[in-house]
Amino acid sequence: MILTFNLSGLTNAELLSFAQSLDALLEPLGETISVIYDPFKHALVVCVETSASAIAKQVAQQQTEALGAADLKRDNVFRGVKYITQAYLLHPDAKKQEAAQEVEKVIAKVGWHLNREGYDEQSALMKTLLKELTGKQAAHVALLGMTEYVDLLNTSQTEFDVLRQEQLDHNTEMEQVSSMTAVRGDLEQTIKDLLEILPGFYRMTNNETLGVVLPKIKELIDRTV
Repeated sequence: MILTFNLSGLTNAELLSFAQSLDALLEPLGETISVIYDPFKHALVVCVETSASAIAKQVAQQQTEALGAADLKRDNVFRGVKYITQAYLLHPDAKKQEAAQEVEKVIAKVGWHLNREGYDEQSALMKTLLKELTGKQAAHVALLGMTEYVDLLNTSQTEFDVLRQEQLDHNTEMEQVSSMTAVRGDLEQTIKDLLEILPGFYRMTNNETLGVVLPKIKELIDRTV
């Protein structure tokens, strides 16, 4: 019985599916064929973990896109706060002018262009600004009719913080991950070794369980090719 076939023609997903089905057939024989089974099992475990990480990389990409959108949102709201404040500097009502001047001073401290800073530096500056706008400057903000806008800025910053933390946590998990392309070679080789050796091993040992498994492996190959 010939069990070999071209594994390189399989996609990563197809190779992994074949290997997992093969493992399900061979696992009951583990101890009796441990010399050739153990390397295969190890390679399979590595590939399963790496395959999961490939999905995780897709998630990381989605997180990056979501983070970019959240950053743009908080930038736009911050610009709105700036523009409203600047407009009130020219308001005919002296009290509103004074309120705008006080808010302007707070914005100037953190920087009129803080949205050009890196993610984390901007977050730190934004939190300093929000602390002032919702604290000491709350009355001035209310007089200028910006309370709702500041609340929106606070919400957008919180949303950004959540996504940023998810990204940082995910990046930490990904640091030790290798690609599927780099590890599938080991899995292919161990499968080839198994398929080439098993028929001869059966002829030598006449292992009854293996005798039942071999035709099932042949069926698996036929379904996969």
